[in-house]
Amino acid sequence: MISLSDIVKLLEQVPLWKRLKELPGRVEALERRIAALEAARPAADACPKCHAPALRLLAETPDPMFGDLGVKLRAFRCEACGFETSRQISGGDL
Repeated sequence: MISLSDIVKLLEQVPLWKRLKELPGRVEALERRIAALEAARPAADACPKCHAPALRLLAETPDPMFGDLGVKLRAFRCEACGFETSRQISGGDL
């Protein structure tokens, strides 16, 4: 009869098994790196002036110069400090 230790010894000889054993540690390391990167990067809706996550969309219109090409102009206002800004959005960013 084959024992569990015999199966483990066989698995240790398979390269894929060795890589699979390493995965939990690698996933944990990657999760920590992602969390650090996300913490360092401002949120997409963060105000460029006060950095509060309170930037709200006011309007979206065709860009005055490139509207015929599908480019839009989005106007935003920060609900925390009142700062207003606009962003050009191309067709691929919609």
